[in-house]
Amino acid sequence: MSKLSITAALLVTVFPAFPLQAEEAWEVHMESYFHHTTDAALFSASRRLSHDQDPTLPVVESEYDPQRSDFVFEPEMQIYRHFDNVFGHGKLGLVAEGFIFLQESRFTHPMVGVHFINDLPFDNQLILRYTFIPDLHIGRNPVRPLPESEAGDELLRLADEEVTTHFWSLGIGHQFNRQVHGRIYSRYGLRRYERPFQHRDNQFWTVGAHLEIEPAEDVEILLGYHFERAYADGRHRPELRDDVSYRNHYVTGEILFSLTESLALEIGGHYERNGWTSSVAGDIRRGEYEDVAQGEIALFYHLTARLSLTAEFQGVHRKESFEDQGLTSYNAGVGVQWHL
Repeated sequence: MSKLSITAALLVTVFPAFPLQAEEAWEVHMESYFHHTTDAALFSASRRLSHDQDPTLPVVESEYDPQRSDFVFEPEMQIYRHFDNVFGHGKLGLVAEGFIFLQESRFTHPMVGVHFINDLPFDNQLILRYTFIPDLHIGRNPVRPLPESEAGDELLRLADEEVTTHFWSLGIGHQFNRQVHGRIYSRYGLRRYERPFQHRDNQFWTVGAHLEIEPAEDVEILLGYHFERAYADGRHRPELRDDVSYRNHYVTGEILFSLTESLALEIGGHYERNGWTSSVAGDIRRGEYEDVAQGEIALFYHLTARLSLTAEFQGVHRKESFEDQGLTSYNAGVGVQWHL
């Protein structure tokens, strides 16, 4: 089955068997975006460089896979069932998202998640999530071991690199007062690569904190920090000289202005530093690091209480310390959101 078929099937299966006039117990969000990107390989990583997504999603090594522009269709659906329990109010939901590339179809892939959110005593909240991203195409990469030859890259055998990611996250939130909400965050995850890149398989864990502040009636601010540590199987195979283990620092900030009753503006910035921790002699990443900086702006227009339109722009720059030049890409998109 093709990735496009898998994406379509996963999105279709999240439609519940209830009529359009849903009861109050159900909550439904649907979003649909159409983007243009200057780099198809970086698009998924830049879209998920967010505090509640997967900011350390691996990206292509540009030396072997040049930048290509493309148009991308991004549908998403979230369905939640509300209920009351001994602790208070809770909701359980299914989230499905797809990135469908119109030309570079090898990058097409789905994402599916299960979310559970429940009130706790003393203005606390529990958030549990599981996220599954199957068969994500990373790009073209040389197969290890690399040939020992002065001829260099012309003898390299390149292969498609794909990875499947699972991660489980836990958040404990607290409402300090009407204007301030804080949350501690942790997650554990697995990345599993297809042959011949299994030595890049890794497990990672993350800890961090998020703070949401509403200093004025029309202003909302979100701040966040994550620390992540990943251990790759390649650290046990020094002959391959390809240990992608890392320490990651991630900082994010977003501010939302309600300009009018119908119009809102959001500005965000994200930065991460990947410090490669390889100790393997001859590994190009040994003692090196990667910097990622991204800025974004989005305009929301609320047509009705349930229907909104969005126009957004993202710019991202990635550079590894051993590269002469990094990668810069841009994403521009329009979208529609509907909720019930």
